[in-house]
Amino acid sequence: MFFIRLSSKWDIFILSLFFSISFFSTGLALTLSEALEIVASHPSILTKQIIEKQARAASEDAGKRLSDKLLFESEDFSGTLPGFSRSQTTLTFQRPLLDRKKVDSARTLALTSIKSTQLDTERTSWEVSNAVQTTFHEVLVLHNLLNVTEEGVSLAKKLLELTKTRSEAGAVPESEVLKAELELNRSLTENRKLEGQMEQGKKALIREMGLESLESFDVVGTLTPDISLPKEGVLSDSLLKFYPELRQLQIDKSIAQAKAAHLKTINRPGYSIAGSIRDYRETNDVGFVVGFEVELPNKKANSGERLAIAMEGDRIENEKIRLHNELKNSLKESLTRFETNRHIALNLRDKILPSSKQILELALEAYRLGKTNQLLVLDAQKAVIQNRRDYFEALGQMYSALDNMEKLCGVCLVNEKHGE
Repeated sequence: MFFIRLSSKWDIFILSLFFSISFFSTGLALTLSEALEIVASHPSILTKQIIEKQARAASEDAGKRLSDKLLFESEDFSGTLPGFSRSQTTLTFQRPLLDRKKVDSARTLALTSIKSTQLDTERTSWEVSNAVQTTFHEVLVLHNLLNVTEEGVSLAKKLLELTKTRSEAGAVPESEVLKAELELNRSLTENRKLEGQMEQGKKALIREMGLESLESFDVVGTLTPDISLPKEGVLSDSLLKFYPELRQLQIDKSIAQAKAAHLKTINRPGYSIAGSIRDYRETNDVGFVVGFEVELPNKKANSGERLAIAMEGDRIENEKIRLHNELKNSLKESLTRFETNRHIALNLRDKILPSSKQILELALEAYRLGKTNQLLVLDAQKAVIQNRRDYFEALGQMYSALDNMEKLCGVCLVNEKHGE
């Protein structure tokens, strides 16, 4: 699995310029690889990268010494005393001492929290890429279904022409011409419906790619049932190692341990040293004062918070069990859906479609020669169109299952790298 990390605005600008030039110079044909490359500059990914940088910058302050104090005091003046003649003025500088255990616990907590932002960036990049791939496959299925409806229109026109020829020769009644025209209108309506769905799909793809708009384009790619998967055990192991929420739970556990250790150090005493210079106005003498301050925390002040964090481990373990069961079942469902629809697609492609096309050719030839009626031709024509539609719908379900398995397991099953 690969991801693009953009280090500056110039990187983003150059990358976007490169893809816009290469994309629009290739005749408005968009491949899945090109769509996944464009995702590198997706606003959601860039936002997560900024948040990660913010977390890194904020972590630099972890464990640093607290503020120094400068205190000015003046006493023994005015009241029943003669003005400032007997006053004592003190200027004190106080600095807290660093506690190595407190420093280490604060830095450990900060570094552990950074891992969470890193995972969030990685998860967003993968989810955006997977959403683009899923939508691309959906549009590609619609593209093929649109071709099927266009083929249906072509067959309907061919039948209408043949029927008109036979009607003009007096071989068939005028009603068969009306039936052929009705079939053509039905095919045209189906074609327009798919055209609308195709446009909606393209808009959804543009949205998933994080773009505001895109000139007219066509998706280019091949859908095939000739895909083999790794064994279920391999996919299951990959799922448990990769799935972001499971990894986040492990990070949450580390954060909870770091917080518990940090709260424990907070209950340690705090130390400060102070140095003062004092002016005795009455005698014009100057003296020095050295101080040592100890802050004694109330250990009960954060006892509730420490108890809550101690229970976090149990919550994480229960959530992990729930996720394990849910994800494994989801993987099994996707595998079953993949295998079922792959079998259907292979059977349609290798057996049913060739036979139905042959039957249609024979029916058309027989109708042309007057050896059969129009109904038989219509049935054969509808069978070819329906079988092709079923084929691409089965492929759509198969690729949908593939995309879901990729999302779960973090592996590329359609031989497309999600960024480089």
